[in-house]
Order: sequence, then C-alpha cells, then structure tokens
Amino acid sequence: MSGTYKVVFRGDILPGQSLAEVRTRLGELFKLDEAGLNKLFCGRPVTLKRNLDATAAGKWCEALQRAGAVAESRPEDPDQGGAPPVAAASYGFDLAPVGADVLKPNERRAPEGPAVVVPPLQVAEVGADVLKPEERRTFAELDLDLSHITLE
Repeated sequence: MSGTYKVVFRGDILPGQSLAEVRTRLGELFKLDEAGLNKLFCGRPVTLKRNLDATAAGKWCEALQRAGAVAESRPEDPDQGGAPPVAAASYGFDLAPVGADVLKPNERRAPEGPAVVVPPLQVAEVGADVLKPEERRTFAELDLDLSHITLE
C-alpha cells in the first residue's frame, strides 16, 4: 500500500479493559492531562497521527491496542487506491461482505432430521364425528327451567 495514512481513535476500548486504566495509559502515551483525555474520549473520531506510511500507521495502532484502545489507520486521501482501512487494532474478527458464506467446509454440519415423528394425517369428511368413543366425555343432563327468560 502506498500513500499516507492517519491513525483514528473513536474512544472504543478492547473487551475486558477498564476505561479508567485505558485513559491512564493513553494519557501517559500522549502526555495528556484530564482535559486532553476528555477530548480524546469525546465520542467522535479523533485523528491522533497524520502523514504516516502504512507500516508506521500499523505500529501506532498496535501501540494503542497494547494500551487497551481500538484504533485504525485510514488513508489520508479517501480516494487513495480504494483500499479499506488497515485495522491493526481490532476485536479479533473480520467482517465479511454481505451475503458471503462465512463457514468453512469443516465447520458445516448436515441438517438433522426432525426430532418429532408425526404420524400420517388423515382428513375426515365435513361434519364427521372425529372423536373416538374412548375420547368422548359424557355430561350429566340438567333440568333447567328457562321459561322466565325471553329474547328481545
């Protein structure tokens, strides 16, 4: 990769790191006071170094990663070669393009059959009594006087 790069920090820290400890280490690395650290951890991308070659930008990103911070190197010129940013400090995984097959052949398993066996279904005629005699419930008949109820 040719051209110049910049090192960009957005305030993200590596998993398992303490924000206070990362702030302290970055304060020592860049000789920053509390106000300077607040500017660094403002929630927006901050360019830490400019005009670096790809190797130097990668080394800066590695130094930031050792301090517990997530940084990336980006081309100074967005049109420079169209190459993606060099992510020297990352969470330890890559992003695949949309629709990419992310499993390796040895990670694939054949689909397993259903765990539940369903017997063949039968369709009864419309209006048929579908209950078997042993499934029927009997109800006691009630002798109710409903002569006083009227419908209007």
